[in-house]
Amino acid sequence: MPLYAHINTDWPLTGRHGEMDLFERALQTKGIDACFIRGDRGTGKTRLAAEFLKAAQSSGRRIGKAIAHDPEGAPFGAIAHLLPPDVDATNPIDYWKKACEKIVSKQGRGRRARFVLHVDEAHLLDPASSALIGQLINSGMLFLIATVRNGASPNEALSRLESLDTTLKIEISELNTVQVRSLLESVFGGVVTPAMSKAFFEYSAGNPYILRELIAGNLRSSSIVKDSGVWNIAGNLRITSRLKEFAVERLKNVSAGAQRALEMLAACEPVGAEFFSPDVVAELESAKLAIMERIGRRRIIRVSRPLYSAIVLEEMPSARRNVLLLEQANFIQSYGRRRSADKAVAAANVLSATGKIDERSLLQGAMAARRIGSFEVVHDLAAASSQWRGTRFLRHFLLGESLHEMGNLKESAENLKRAMSCARNDIQFALSALLYTQASAWEGTGHRKAVEVSAAACSKVTSRQMRALLSVNHAAMLALFGHPRKSLSVLDDTSEDLCPHTHYYAQLTRVFGLVVTGRAQEALRLGISKYEAGAQRNQNAISLNSPYTLAPVVLALSEGVSLHDAFNLGEKFWLESSSARNSTSHVFLSLVMARCALQRGLPNDALRWSGQAVALCRGRSNKGALRAALSFMSEACVLSRQFDLAEKALSEAVNLPKWGPFVLEECIPAALLAAESGDFRSAQNALLRAARRARESNSVMSETRLLAETVRLGDAERAAQCFAELRSVSDGNYVSACTSYAIARAARDPELMDHSSAQLDKIGATLLAAEASAIASVMWRKRGRSGQSTIAGNESVRLAKICDGAMSRDLATAQASTPLTTREMEIASLVTQGLTSMEVADHAKISRRTVENHLQNVYRKLGVTNRRSLRMVLKGR
Repeated sequence: MPLYAHINTDWPLTGRHGEMDLFERALQTKGIDACFIRGDRGTGKTRLAAEFLKAAQSSGRRIGKAIAHDPEGAPFGAIAHLLPPDVDATNPIDYWKKACEKIVSKQGRGRRARFVLHVDEAHLLDPASSALIGQLINSGMLFLIATVRNGASPNEALSRLESLDTTLKIEISELNTVQVRSLLESVFGGVVTPAMSKAFFEYSAGNPYILRELIAGNLRSSSIVKDSGVWNIAGNLRITSRLKEFAVERLKNVSAGAQRALEMLAACEPVGAEFFSPDVVAELESAKLAIMERIGRRRIIRVSRPLYSAIVLEEMPSARRNVLLLEQANFIQSYGRRRSADKAVAAANVLSATGKIDERSLLQGAMAARRIGSFEVVHDLAAASSQWRGTRFLRHFLLGESLHEMGNLKESAENLKRAMSCARNDIQFALSALLYTQASAWEGTGHRKAVEVSAAACSKVTSRQMRALLSVNHAAMLALFGHPRKSLSVLDDTSEDLCPHTHYYAQLTRVFGLVVTGRAQEALRLGISKYEAGAQRNQNAISLNSPYTLAPVVLALSEGVSLHDAFNLGEKFWLESSSARNSTSHVFLSLVMARCALQRGLPNDALRWSGQAVALCRGRSNKGALRAALSFMSEACVLSRQFDLAEKALSEAVNLPKWGPFVLEECIPAALLAAESGDFRSAQNALLRAARRARESNSVMSETRLLAETVRLGDAERAAQCFAELRSVSDGNYVSACTSYAIARAARDPELMDHSSAQLDKIGATLLAAEASAIASVMWRKRGRSGQSTIAGNESVRLAKICDGAMSRDLATAQASTPLTTREMEIASLVTQGLTSMEVADHAKISRRTVENHLQNVYRKLGVTNRRSLRMVLKGR
């Protein structure tokens, strides 16, 4: 069966629920007779109006639809199908009378509900139709839904109606990134990676029409793949003919000069603003076809959407593109090539247009591209250079570094090894050795060798600065592969007099070592300052780019302060870091984000990020990190009750080499699966054995996770003893909250459980908090405190709703403890605010007797007898 067999072809309504609520209230409100929906083309005005009609029909009203085409067309042409065919249109009185009779017959005589009419493209409605609709509205027979494109003006009658204060006005815009992801997951019937949702958002800018065409055009293409239950983008998105027509219409609505500028941008972007006249730039920005960005003191211009660039390039002959590339290169030459980016762009353009360029310009361009982090350009220019002896080192080094950033780790290590063999000085050898150890480490099978090589390389250089650099790199390898305390010791022994780049690398490595060993608060203070300093210096462009440049800060925040804040910060980092999306930094950040989502208890987010890590690792031959990604994916599948997928991911993971700082946590999915089959004792023992190994390797970070899972599986007593020792060596909020949870559960104290639930909820450990409240509910019930039991049970249900459908034995117990329904919670909340039963009935639009019935159910479930005691119980919550 093909992958797309289970894709949902019904187009879901996404991101418009607030508008739906506004319309439904307006339809019930006396005095509101019309709703105008405005928006740009493709934003979903007609789709939203269709949902409004469905809502009106489901409330018992009769509905109709008209589509306006020409304001100068035949009178009543747009609504002729709704009107009587056997009357004289030249007699307005007779026509009005018969039209009213037909509308009344449609809605049914004796019915108070108004006929609801949707007029699409209402700005094109003819005056006669507008006048008749206005008369029907004024007579109370009609409710109008009008869709109008932004910038268009309806005729006088409709404009007057739209301007009234009693008309509901809805302005809809493009979808945001979260809404685009929700739409994709609704259509594809499963979670999608952040990379896939970002690609669709960048192409469409959130325009629903463009999104629909992109999805339709790529459903059966090889650009979209499903791996281990997660959808991901695997190539360039296919552009349909309808989408091309949509875009071309916008592209042609600008002057010839602006169209030529668009061609230049598509072929060469980004282009400096000095290349274009101010009028052309202003025109492109006004048409939303290009955007201007400021990098330092320089202004650059880009095409606003990749979609437009792709269409322009598709229509452009190759000869024309070559002319534009050379024109841009010549302009840069004459402008002076004062910046690194200029040299890189000029060299790349000449090579692309002519296929040849002098050796000196090639390597100068490659070095310039390296400084700005454009590694695809580095690779192309270095690969085109010759094997001349004087440039052999530089060629192999640039190829090795660019291949490393582009994801080909095996070839990267081979080129860097050659660079080490032909290095002529300490600087060349040290830089080659540093990147060689990183490429070998991330490839997976050579991480032990990478640690050995990083240690041996230190003795082969005489330069103090280069020896310090290699010592820092050795510390990074130790931290990454299970020796965090030794890593910190090496950093302490490293000279204080370091160059800025080496110092930055050393401090990021220290951040990671501090997090792993439990000093998360200290790591966070250091990490934030160093990340900000690195961002100011554009550290992404230097060769000393650590494989975990962004991730240590997210880890420190998750362990030290708040999982919720850490996750949000990680998403922000990922969105802002646009270069080298398949680099080791993004692999590691994806792993950290998946782990953070698991700590929070959000299986769908964990699947998104672990799925992205899996996709990146498969494309990079990164076997070690692939094992970690599959392990996290398996754990997420267990939480979401997808046991077949969990076992499939786990069976693939166990055949890959052990790797990285999370290796001790890889036993968690197997333990969870064992517990699901009823073998709790072996699952608990496996987790505790791994926790002991984590303590032996000084990995407080992993030990905390393992002990928290042990508590979840029911062995709070042994875990609490370990936590008591762990809290004395850790300054993180996560350790503190998990320790309180373990102690409360071991003591079987419901009051302590309620307190631990609040503490866990505060730091973002939502699933643990939900389970703590669930257990507290059971404990309170056993003590005969039914009111407290129901309150704790409802808190558990509230928290569980945040957890993406995660389920566990403890949550299932809470759901069986008769919590208050949503309506009962609403009634109880209103009553505690001091409202009378009649006031509550008016607010909730139900009868007073229904309010009293709900209130009696609340009293019974909470074990109270009056409003005063109800208020006291809920306030005590």
